[in-house]
Amino acid sequence: MNESFQLAGYEMLGKLGQGGMSTVWKARQLSLDRLVAIKTLAAEYLPDAVARERFQQEARAAARLSHPGIVQVYDAGVVGDVPFIVMEFVDGQSLGDVLEKDGKLPEEKALRMAQAVAEALGYAWQKDCIIHCDIKPDNLLISKNGEVKITDLGLARFIGLRRRAAPGGDTIVGTPNYTAPEQAEGLPDLDCRADIYSLGATLYHMVTGRLPFANSVGSSAMERHINEFLADPIDVEPSLSQNGAWLIEKMMVKDRAFRPMFWSAVQEDIAAVLDGDPPKDPLPEPGRSTVMRSERRVAPAKATKPGAIKTPPRKRLVAVASVQTTYVPPPKQPPSELARALIQLLALLGVAIVLYVVFFVVLADRHEEPTAEPSVAEAPMAGPLQPPLLPLPQVFRWRKRRAPQSRANLTKRPPPRASLCPRNQRRLLLLRRVSRLFIAAQNLRWMNQWPSKSRRLVFLRRRPLQRRRDSHSRRSGRTSPWR
Repeated sequence: MNESFQLAGYEMLGKLGQGGMSTVWKARQLSLDRLVAIKTLAAEYLPDAVARERFQQEARAAARLSHPGIVQVYDAGVVGDVPFIVMEFVDGQSLGDVLEKDGKLPEEKALRMAQAVAEALGYAWQKDCIIHCDIKPDNLLISKNGEVKITDLGLARFIGLRRRAAPGGDTIVGTPNYTAPEQAEGLPDLDCRADIYSLGATLYHMVTGRLPFANSVGSSAMERHINEFLADPIDVEPSLSQNGAWLIEKMMVKDRAFRPMFWSAVQEDIAAVLDGDPPKDPLPEPGRSTVMRSERRVAPAKATKPGAIKTPPRKRLVAVASVQTTYVPPPKQPPSELARALIQLLALLGVAIVLYVVFFVVLADRHEEPTAEPSVAEAPMAGPLQPPLLPLPQVFRWRKRRAPQSRANLTKRPPPRASLCPRNQRRLLLLRRVSRLFIAAQNLRWMNQWPSKSRRLVFLRRRPLQRRRDSHSRRSGRTSPWR
């Protein structure tokens, strides 16, 4: 046990391993009496700000996820200027150690492991748009009961609305022998298809026992992923099934536009191969994948199972010249809920404006300008007058008519107020016309209900002074126009 690192509340039990940038310790958490793994940043990387940022990025990425296939993070912090991460302890070994010891794995076991890794990475992508960027056998832990867990999220990236720049700027990160071509080219807009390629390279290593481009290291291995090809896995391992070879070729297509776009499609392809069926269509064309297609490979028959799930549609490449291609971006996302709400609000506002223009401008302009009319006192009276229409509709009730009235004054309307502007005068005349129609409709309704009685409409909200004038007119034998 190394006594150089101690953490309060934990009993250090020994060193589990040491990588290029970190050291992993086995410890016991005293408060909960459980075994944990503590990862610390190597001493030579402590002054490096980029390395410290990557170390903290691993803790943030793992803390967002809670899945049985991903190593859980319990705590993180800094002790004596040394950053640390307290993680779940996996009692087992890494897939890299297994391959180094056994050379290769049976096809079914390798497919089961790849299926578990695809499920965990699909959860990370679906939940928070996280990509691992460094899928390889050394980052896959196998417990004693056979569970596979993903570890080392130090190079993980947050894509989508929470996009963050990768630590290290434009530096290409990842293990060269498992790196996707777009990741080797340093493209910034990576997505889950980079991890799909890396998982395909890991599956190639598991079933064949050969490291992809084993004779090259560093940047030369990355260049070979872009421009060169691997031997057909059937030629390397004759016991491998045809469907397994098709699956690896489909996952390792060089151009990500022709690679599966979603982890759900990868899980369906792995499940189909485990059931003895070929991967779902479309299969890659010859020469598009890093894995070559030998003459021993036989084209799979079309799947005959009812209700087969098709791979989601993908954008094709537009050929420019020889092998140069131009990537067509994916379709635009539909507008969000807020955008749809704003569009609906603007549409309602536009309808309201149109109604305002129609009722208060167009109809008012079509109305003729009012002309001066004789007052009620000067108008010829053929009989007792009926009350003229008021400017606004009033509360009314029905009464028996006391005396016959003439319909001559029903069409009379007082002149508009001189204090109103022409536009308001037009609006007032329009309102009076609507009031007249309303009163006529009420009159028709009353006639249908009581056809044998003659009644008239009397407005109630008259001023007290006007009522006194009406009573005086009745006593003197005159008829008030406001009666």
